[in-house]
Amino acid sequence: MTGPWRIYVGFLVLLGLIATAHPSYANPMQTCERPLTVRVAETYIPFSFKNEQGAAAGKDVALISQIMADLGCEVTFVFLPWKRALLELEQGHLDILPSASITPERQVYALFSQPYRNEVSGLVVRKEDKGRFLLQTIDDIILYDMKLGHVRGAYRGELFEQFQKLPGAPMQLTDVSISEIGFNLLLKKRIDGLVGIPAVTLAHAEKMGIADNLVAHPFLFGSDPIHLMYSRKSISPKLVDRIDDVLTQAIGTSVYQDLYGLDALDAISEN
Repeated sequence: MTGPWRIYVGFLVLLGLIATAHPSYANPMQTCERPLTVRVAETYIPFSFKNEQGAAAGKDVALISQIMADLGCEVTFVFLPWKRALLELEQGHLDILPSASITPERQVYALFSQPYRNEVSGLVVRKEDKGRFLLQTIDDIILYDMKLGHVRGAYRGELFEQFQKLPGAPMQLTDVSISEIGFNLLLKKRIDGLVGIPAVTLAHAEKMGIADNLVAHPFLFGSDPIHLMYSRKSISPKLVDRIDDVLTQAIGTSVYQDLYGLDALDAISEN
C-alpha cells in the first residue's frame, strides 16, 4: 500500500485511537459510568480550598459531595487554576466546574445547572483608602484612574464586562493568575483595588494574616446566581437534568440554608 491510500488508512487509525482514548467525546455520559471530575480552588475560602491535609474542603465541596452521593455518583476533586479549568472543561478532560456564570461564549462548549447559590462581585481596597474612591458608577473608576487587579479569566458580572469595554479601562486593569499575586500588588500600592468576591477575598486575606490591612469597598459590580458548569463533551443533558433534580431537593432543606447563609437562594425556582 503506497501513496494516498497509506495516508488515508493512517488517518483512520488515528481517529480510532482518539475515539478510544476519549470515548466520552462521541458519547457524553447519561449516567455516572465513572467518577466525575470536579474542579476546586486551593484558596476560594469559604467555598472551596485545600485543607491542612491537602484535601478539598469548603461549602461548595460539601454541597457537591452531598448531591452526588444522593444520586449514587462518585466524584474526584481536582485542584486547577480557573483559566486552565475552563480549557480542560472545553476539551472534555474536566466534567464539572462550580461557581460558574452563564455567558454566550461558555454556552458553546458547556451545559449549566440551575442556580445553586448567589455570588456578590465587588472590590477590596487598602483600609487606608476606604474613603478615597467615592464610586457611584463604573465611569467613576476611570475618572479616579483607579488601578484594579482581577483573576485572569474570572467572570464578574455584566457591569464589570461593561467596564472593561470603556476607553482607558485596559490601562487600569492588571490580570493576576492567583489571589496571592493580587494581594502583593495591592499592599505594595501597584494597584488600588482587587476585583472579586469581597467575602472570599477577605477570608483568604485572613488566612494569610493580612486582613487587618484590607476592607471591602461599598461599590458592587452586582449579585448574581451561579451554576455548576458541565462539559458538553463528557456530560449529557439527561445527566444534567438528573443532577438538577437532586440539587433542587437539596436547596429546599435547612441544611442548605445553614451551609450558605446569606449566599443561599430562597428557592431555586425564583432565579
